Amino acid sequence: MDADRAQENWNRVLERHVREDGRVDFDGLQTDMSDLTACIRFLANAHLADFPDAQAKLAALINGYNALALYNVIMAEKPGDLDGWFSRTRFFRWRKYLVMGEYKSLAELRAQILKFAQNDKRLLFALATPDAGAPRLRREPFMGPQLETQLDEQARRFINEPRNVWFDSDKKQAHVSEVLADTGDPMAFINRYREAPVPQTYSVRVIPRDWEIY
Repeated sequence: MDADRAQENWNRVLERHVREDGRVDFDGLQTDMSDLTACIRFLANAHLADFPDAQAKLAALINGYNALALYNVIMAEKPGDLDGWFSRTRFFRWRKYLVMGEYKSLAELRAQILKFAQNDKRLLFALATPDAGAPRLRREPFMGPQLETQLDEQARRFINEPRNVWFDSDKKQAHVSEVLADTGDPMAFINRYREAPVPQTYSVRVIPRDWEIY
């Protein structure tokens, strides 16, 4: 299977089973697995050398991660949540799949992608795990020529969602999601992408993550 066909498969998964609000219809996906299975098969046998440039390689890795995250939910028999150390460890670290010729967990693939992207923290808003506290899936694949724009859009969308950032002006606090806190400098991201910036003097509080399968 070539990369173009795999992208078509992934596009159909997103169009058919990801709603406008980013919620995934896992019940529907489970009864219509052919396109997702084709994506996983492509991911297993592809090589980075198959893609023409660095942006195309990175887009393929992001799409592969997101497809594998959905597939992992189905293989785990659709758990209701990932609350607790054991559930998250099993989901992100213990389950491994063939990725470009090597068996990797989601955690290992995520680390590979961030390293490949030279730790571009916008990737944190593009790698969409299936829990309610995570970034929402785009309803289109990431694509090399549009990748820079798509990554900025993902960051802007996430940071402007009230669930991820809210302010307490009386206490001069910015309450931010765990994903945003993982950037290492959440205030810089807020003031880069948020429609209403916040003073750098505000302290940061991390919002507890909602691990319900979304």
